[in-house]
Amino acid sequence: MPTDFLSFDGLREGTPRQRQACAALSDLRIAEKLAACRPVLCGTIPIDIDIDSSDLDLICQAPDPGGFIADMTDHFGDRPAFSARTVIRDGLPTAIVRFRHGVFDVELFAQDRPAGEQRASRHMIIEARLLELGGTDTRTAIRALKQGGLKTEPAFGAYFNLPGDPYETLLRLYNLDDAALRTTLNELA
Repeated sequence: MPTDFLSFDGLREGTPRQRQACAALSDLRIAEKLAACRPVLCGTIPIDIDIDSSDLDLICQAPDPGGFIADMTDHFGDRPAFSARTVIRDGLPTAIVRFRHGVFDVELFAQDRPAGEQRASRHMIIEARLLELGGTDTRTAIRALKQGGLKTEPAFGAYFNLPGDPYETLLRLYNLDDAALRTTLNELA
């Protein structure tokens, strides 16, 4: 499993699905077209808990959502199922661009915040840590919960008995070191 989430390089040597994602990103020339936005691939594919319907979630930093949408429309506006909109997320203007490429739905999510500080990347990093601490059956169990219809964060919440809103609880767990995280998981078990 790739551990350098700030680069797409680890995907080249990953699972078949990760290699397929890397090929799609390369084919789209994502690293080149989004270089100024420093894209990070987040979600289930980098941490190997994807299911057939998993998409490519790219998190970007862009100070101007309207400008980001204009640029992405120039680059990808001819792709199937293309859509673009601006919303407010976490108090910030946010651009969300979606389209289809090959077997993947692609989502570009851009805010004026470094990608590593955005919720999606923090969720993915704590989820990767939980998978590591959870042992060999954890990945299979999380994937089964997702195949049963749960989104990723609720699947982690259900598996680890996380209290409250799993999206918020995972963000709180993100700040714990491994010893405190283990203690918390043992208390929840």
